[in-house]
Amino acid sequence: MQKDFSEEKVYSDIKSGLGSFRVLAKASLAKRWKALSRSQKYDAGRALVKIADVAKYPENYFSRAATEKDYMNRIKNWIEKNNISPENAKCAFYMVWRPLDYVVNDAEDAFLYNANLRCAFYNFCDLVQDWEYGRTSDDEKGRNSFVLWAKKIEEESKDLKKLAEIKHASLFLRPLKKLFYSLQR
Repeated sequence: MQKDFSEEKVYSDIKSGLGSFRVLAKASLAKRWKALSRSQKYDAGRALVKIADVAKYPENYFSRAATEKDYMNRIKNWIEKNNISPENAKCAFYMVWRPLDYVVNDAEDAFLYNANLRCAFYNFCDLVQDWEYGRTSDDEKGRNSFVLWAKKIEEESKDLKKLAEIKHASLFLRPLKKLFYSLQR
């Protein structure tokens, strides 16, 4: 049976996953909130707002239509600035920030003291961008891979939602939710 990996379904999973990251980041920050300086609190708050905005409108941050023009301009400028020959121009794709790098950079203060969560956020954003660019690719390989990325997004989103529900639960219900979710695997 073929699963539904329509654009609406995948966007729903993306929004759920990013929203869960916001909940998890907020819970992580709450543990050390009193130890943070005023500027760290401000930066963390702005990062949480950024994650919320990305969760609400992921297409504005990851879609080819919204990001490709700027991305290609950055690549073109880097090639010109560094006087790269045309046969070596592909290296620019590894040197210039991708759209996801801007999202992760703007959100990194939400992950103070939690490098694992920041890494997971980066990996999830990478999946989202791969799906976005893959499904709109002129290349057949990219178009064929987008279902694999959509499946990974769905799986990650479900796992993140479970973790967020555990963190969002009261102290008395957390152990029960952990047990319940561990038995589901």
